[in-house]
Amino acid sequence: MRIQKSKLVFVVVLLASFSPSVSIAMDLHHYDLHSLVYMSTDIVIANLSQQADHTLVATVTQTLYGSLHRGQQLDKLSPFLIFFAPMEDGMQVILFLDRRPHAYDFFHSEAAKSGFAIPPSGVYLVDAYEHVHEYYQLDNPGPYVAQGYAFYFEKHTPTREQDLALPSLEEVRSRIRAAIKAVEPRRPLLDRVAVPEDAPALLDLADTTSQTRQDCALRMAEAVRERAIVQIGSLHDPELLLKAYALAGAVLPLNYEFEFIESGASTPHKQQARVRYLIETLSDKKQDAALRVVAVKILLSLSKVHSGPQNGPSKVLPIDSYLLASSATRIESTSKAIFDDDSQDPRLRELCLQFLSLDRPETIADIKRVYARTRSKSLRFAIEKSFLLESDALYQSLNPPGGPITGVVTSVPQSGCARRSTGGIAFQLDYQEQRKSEPNTGRRPVMTNLLTGQRYIENIRTFDEWGNSLREGHLEFEFNAISDFPAGNYSLVMETMRGDEVLSTSYELKLAVRETHAGKELLVSKSTEK
Repeated sequence: MRIQKSKLVFVVVLLASFSPSVSIAMDLHHYDLHSLVYMSTDIVIANLSQQADHTLVATVTQTLYGSLHRGQQLDKLSPFLIFFAPMEDGMQVILFLDRRPHAYDFFHSEAAKSGFAIPPSGVYLVDAYEHVHEYYQLDNPGPYVAQGYAFYFEKHTPTREQDLALPSLEEVRSRIRAAIKAVEPRRPLLDRVAVPEDAPALLDLADTTSQTRQDCALRMAEAVRERAIVQIGSLHDPELLLKAYALAGAVLPLNYEFEFIESGASTPHKQQARVRYLIETLSDKKQDAALRVVAVKILLSLSKVHSGPQNGPSKVLPIDSYLLASSATRIESTSKAIFDDDSQDPRLRELCLQFLSLDRPETIADIKRVYARTRSKSLRFAIEKSFLLESDALYQSLNPPGGPITGVVTSVPQSGCARRSTGGIAFQLDYQEQRKSEPNTGRRPVMTNLLTGQRYIENIRTFDEWGNSLREGHLEFEFNAISDFPAGNYSLVMETMRGDEVLSTSYELKLAVRETHAGKELLVSKSTEK
């Protein structure tokens, strides 16, 4: 259970051995409630008291799960509690505890003295009004910080109104009881030695892509999903494991590519057999597209483990990973065949592009031919981005329509458990800028009615955004409302602005606004090219 150990225990133990004032850049994971319930053997409400040596003692006031009893004192939790802020004398907390044995090294000897571990983010603060604050890492480096508090640049304590806006203790107790009720029937399946007959139930727990809303909280629980995938891996069936990864969608577990190779492949010969299986799956047009996409993603991830340092932007080529070196020629030829084939899945072609070397003039010429004839906006963007990472001049040789910045707007895949509030659709922008592009002040989404030409510059709610020094970025967003859009067909683009000047316009996504009995609905148009 290498994934589970690294994510569930050791991150907190490592950081807890240092003072919170020490600047250690490391992500502190936040888990959903069902994951915390699964990771816990005991869940209690407790009062904290600070001792003369500044350690904290937790006195149990109520047991929500497990065998601890009222009045029992837990006096060895400080190595875990020290990385939560605030964490002070007199506070009331909900503690998620794990009494199962854990191995600690010499540097974490204090944590080893505790009869319990606290999983990452496994503490909730109960305020004076009996409302509950979860803990999140607001800054990296930095500790977990309770909702409404701030400690990094300036100290901030939430107001009474902010406290009362959070869930009440009774609400959270009810949620914990519901999570326990959902998790408990699955514990035997997740914790026993898996057998082939368990595979269908385990695949259900790994599934985030299904349109059904049944067992959503459990299927979306990260720790449950990852444990289900570990169990599937223990069956040593590569096709089953690929299916699990495909069902996990965009939330693949940490180091999944190595787990695929290592599960059931204890020798170099068996590991090479796993690589050959991935290439065969990728090559087989009769295979499910989702499995082929996962196969190439694993190959791409493995190829980034290089034998030496690289200069400039990170590239997949050359394929010098110790796992892939002997298969490099076959990987490249397979990737080229898929990329050149207009009948192949566009997402598959975009990924295979990364295995094509831009050091060869004949390869560049071939990519340009595909670029000129393809109708897939996402594939055109992938080619433009690949050329941009090589050089601005190579990118300009495509005569791209987006100017100094290339971007594409697509819809975020939705499932029964991840439906967005506005019209059921969320969107994502992916972009790549030239190295010499001018600084810009922001981006704005523009909806244009295809019949009237009316433009709507919209306010959006962003729920995921990142960018890096290579001028690459990703933005996920949804509209605050669609009620102002007349029914009709639209195009959605993202304009990049500097002041009032439009620097670049992304590739469009075609949408339709339809009237329904429940109000207006936003749909991806059937005429949208993949």
